[in-house]
Amino acid sequence: MRRMHTISAAALLFGLWTGAAHAQGAGAGHDDAQESDELVVTAQKRAQSVQDVPITMSAFGAETLRELRITEASDIAYQVPQVQVQTGFNQPYFAVRGIGINEFSGNTDSPVAVHFNEVYLSRATQTSVALFDVERMEILKGPQGTLFGRNTTGGSVNIFARAPTQDNSAGANITFANYGRFDTEGFLSGPLSDTVAARLSWATQQATEGVAENRYDGSTMGEPDRFAGRLQFQWDPSAATSVNLMLFGSGDRSTLQPFENIGVVTPAGAAAIQADPINNSPLSYLCAAYLNGTVTAADPTCVNTTGYSEPDNDPFTTNSDAPNRVDNSGYGAILRGEHDFGFATFTAVGSYMEFERVNREDSIASPYRDIEINWYNFIQEYTFEARLSSNSAGPLSYVVGVYYQKDDLGVTNTAFLDQNPSYGLIVSTVYDQETEAYAAFGQAEYEVSPWLSLIGGLRYSEEEKTFVGATPFQIAGMAEPYGPRATLPTPLGNLATADLARSDSNLSWKVGFTARPWDSVMFYGHVERGFKSGGFNGGFAFSNAEFSEFEAEEITAYEVGVKSTLADGRVVLNAAIFRYEYENPQVNADAPGAVAPISTNADTSEYLGFEAELTWRPISRNGVSGASHRVPSRRGAARQRP
Repeated sequence: MRRMHTISAAALLFGLWTGAAHAQGAGAGHDDAQESDELVVTAQKRAQSVQDVPITMSAFGAETLRELRITEASDIAYQVPQVQVQTGFNQPYFAVRGIGINEFSGNTDSPVAVHFNEVYLSRATQTSVALFDVERMEILKGPQGTLFGRNTTGGSVNIFARAPTQDNSAGANITFANYGRFDTEGFLSGPLSDTVAARLSWATQQATEGVAENRYDGSTMGEPDRFAGRLQFQWDPSAATSVNLMLFGSGDRSTLQPFENIGVVTPAGAAAIQADPINNSPLSYLCAAYLNGTVTAADPTCVNTTGYSEPDNDPFTTNSDAPNRVDNSGYGAILRGEHDFGFATFTAVGSYMEFERVNREDSIASPYRDIEINWYNFIQEYTFEARLSSNSAGPLSYVVGVYYQKDDLGVTNTAFLDQNPSYGLIVSTVYDQETEAYAAFGQAEYEVSPWLSLIGGLRYSEEEKTFVGATPFQIAGMAEPYGPRATLPTPLGNLATADLARSDSNLSWKVGFTARPWDSVMFYGHVERGFKSGGFNGGFAFSNAEFSEFEAEEITAYEVGVKSTLADGRVVLNAAIFRYEYENPQVNADAPGAVAPISTNADTSEYLGFEAELTWRPISRNGVSGASHRVPSRRGAARQRP
């Protein structure tokens, strides 16, 4: 078996300008301040200890992320119970407590949102870039319909980058591995003036050889070739005001590991299909091993429709004429301003992002052009949020705000159905989808007594979507339509067309309580309504009916739980029981006459679950998230900046 072996060949930490060396650990991304026992999070859009937040969540600080070797957002799924990542060809979709999707089309909204520095990433492919120089990650479980709103019926993954510092600091980490693997990560941070600081950070992942061998041309597959960079400027004109401008960009030119070729028809059936593909359907010639679920790659009784089958069952070898590869790139800017008025803090966050996804897939991993797909997405996204958070030490705390988001998505998905160059087809599903979302929200907590607080929240949302598309087709052998729509040759005709529009509105709400009979133990409970807007089927559509529309889904969630910090912070025990009731849940399902599954609605669904998480730290040390001490004053903590 081919294995990856890594060596951290260099971990360099050095002072800038001052010449003072200050080593914090064996990794990049460490500033002068070490990660403390107390992990402060903003899961309720105000600073609190993770153990004071009355929802089920996991949080990881910078040092813990480094120790766990979290290099992509999806890696966190291996560290958090009831969190998984399902990947639809280089599009990572999170699933929390069984709530998630696995899609290929690119226009489907995940029920688990991903936010980067408080900015909602509207498309899953945007989350596939490298994760580096991160302050913390927060994974919120269950619907977050009041404070976060957009598409959070399952939860939210929140990522926060490290900010510039007024202290000179720098760090770099270099990793070597077999297959010519060479990764780097680093940062430079320091003051430009008494009120302005800057931070430059970067990460690269590269290799000269892939872990899979391609017998077709002797090449290898699975070589990463990724890079990402980030430049920030922090302006603090006074103790009450701060402004942060972040500029960032990334690229990915990797080859991906191949699929395993699995035959589905008999050799005689493949010959019949090749002789007369119009009148011979593969469904008439399915092989026995495929039907009973015992088929393997090297089974000679099962071949694909070209008559090909793999000579072995080695998952690290393939015979592909079109190796899976990506050519993704993106850039953007986030501007965040904050001012402390004393009684409350005003925060405004605006962003602009572009992302281009160009992915090539050999769907059956064979040396013949038979079901190969090119995926192309171009995304433009604008977001703005403004909110006011109370700072009062009194019994009432609150967050109120407004939100706006707009994204334009252009898609060209092309399938090569090229079993024979004389009659094979190239089919492309092409569309533009535009989304505008507006919301106003508020959440308040009132301290009835020193040990009991009540919580209530509302969010009103409106969303409008338009969808204009078609499925043109060409004869195989014409110019290869790989990339944006402008490169498509003139089609012979359209198999389907669509011009659709829809709007959704919703009032989400939350009521709950927290009870702290002892300083180290908190009980909580809430009932919450979440909302996920409707949309359109963006997969391959071979008829107008397959350009279908699906309705919004709603969830009512009931949850009670306990959070406890024991043994002087060395033991953390958290547990929760929950029940979800869905109306019109959005699912992928087979439909009569449809070539591929489409997005549609079921009637209802219910989930009942329990989870518990125990962290034991026999020796107290800094840098372990999850076993956090409670912030002594919850009201005081609300005045801190994370």
